[in-house]
Amino acid sequence: RIWGGTPPPPWPPPLPLLPLLSLPLPCSLLIRGRPLIFSRLPLLILLLLPLALPLLVLGAQPVFALSAATGASASDLCSGHSEGWKAYAVTTPLNNASITSLSSCWTVPPLPPRDNGQQIFLWSGMEPSAQGEVLQSVLQFGESKAGGGSYWALASWKVDTSGIVFASQPLLKVSPGDVVCSQLSACGTAREWWCLESRSVLASLSSTLRVRRSRPMASAYAVFEAFGVENCTEEIPRARVTFTRLLVDGEAPAQWTACDGAGGGCGSSVRLENSTQVSIAMRSDVAP
Repeated sequence: RIWGGTPPPPWPPPLPLLPLLSLPLPCSLLIRGRPLIFSRLPLLILLLLPLALPLLVLGAQPVFALSAATGASASDLCSGHSEGWKAYAVTTPLNNASITSLSSCWTVPPLPPRDNGQQIFLWSGMEPSAQGEVLQSVLQFGESKAGGGSYWALASWKVDTSGIVFASQPLLKVSPGDVVCSQLSACGTAREWWCLESRSVLASLSSTLRVRRSRPMASAYAVFEAFGVENCTEEIPRARVTFTRLLVDGEAPAQWTACDGAGGGCGSSVRLENSTQVSIAMRSDVAP
């Protein structure tokens, strides 16, 4: 809660106001020589309104915070991942509730200047509190356990605690400038499944995966991940990727935590635009 200025007036009101609250009906005030007639109720409202406004301000909750205010600390949220996690943003529900859906969209960046066998991943997804398992929509460049090559490809993934990847097939080949969207949600009669959909807006095609729900999901992410990079200038696109329409359980998250340079190298960074939008600069020479 944020409050600036002097504190609100005390209640009950100061003694000089009390006689006004008991004025007989009707009461009159002179404004520019003309009498105005008030009943007791409107006068009471006029007198109490200045006192009520500060209370309304004090009771308001912040709509968006740049880092977690409750629960896990920022250092906890930004730890425990591999060095491949170059930059990312994470959010957790304020009441520690289990996440049942995550949606987002982002634009495919340019291709890297050179393919040197590196792997690049841009994804949004969810993890349980113990980490290790990930549900995600993955935009990848290079070959991975799901396939791929020297192009951008899109698929829905589940990575289990032993590192085994379950990916939708075939991968969707997408082009720079295409918009891809992700919808990860609990489904089924008893919501016993995860339905993972990764969609190319330009091609109007989707890559879907359905897996059994096993563990409650505690955190949602927007991530830039890379492996095998030897030269940032030649092997990472000079681009800023903005994840938009980020909704957790159909609502804008109340807070995000930015984790910059989690894996070192290339100077990648995160900028939190608002409660539904996170942008990631893939290299340090990306314009602000």
